[in-house]
Amino acid sequence: MEKVKQPFRKEYPILRLYKSDLEEIFNLFKDNYQKIEIVADGFKLDDISELNKIKKQEIVDCKIFAPDPYLYVEFLRISAIIYLSDEDDLTQRGLADKIGEILSRRKSPLRFLVTLWAEIPFLLIYFVLLFLIKDIKVAGITLLGFILFISLWGIWGYRVNTKKHSVIYLYDPSASGFFKRNKDNILISVISALMGGFITLLIAWLLKKI
Repeated sequence: MEKVKQPFRKEYPILRLYKSDLEEIFNLFKDNYQKIEIVADGFKLDDISELNKIKKQEIVDCKIFAPDPYLYVEFLRISAIIYLSDEDDLTQRGLADKIGEILSRRKSPLRFLVTLWAEIPFLLIYFVLLFLIKDIKVAGITLLGFILFISLWGIWGYRVNTKKHSVIYLYDPSASGFFKRNKDNILISVISALMGGFITLLIAWLLKKI
């Protein structure tokens, strides 16, 4: 009797990686496998150093994989995945966990804004405002504004999550400027500030009308 091998698969939220991260992942593969294949932006590379030949600032398509047991890490527009063909192989499972640690430190803060959970606070705020509003016309305007806001947010979140779920910058963080390194954080700060200001003004206006 022989146990059937069970695969291990893990998906990651929105990632923002750098060339140095791919090099680190490649070196982990190199320490454990003799044969490694790399495909990046539609090109099959002989070595991770050939990333320099891709004349782009960023890519959204890369895969590093090795056979027996089959292990790969893949970055696409719509997902980021680690796959291992035999989860009981402790050596390779440890390798997968190390790769996962690299990916976990590159999770983008945008992942919090593209989920349904991010909209729940605004739903609660809306229902509180709806309870306070006595004027039907004001309530209607507030509802339309809220629907528009949620719709635009949903469209933006869908685009981020499906068009640029995984982005790999082909330069190192130390070689990039402050705004390049922190643009996701800056975007979240701007969105939070705008939302906070809008809600504050809306509440102040409504209190005058009640």
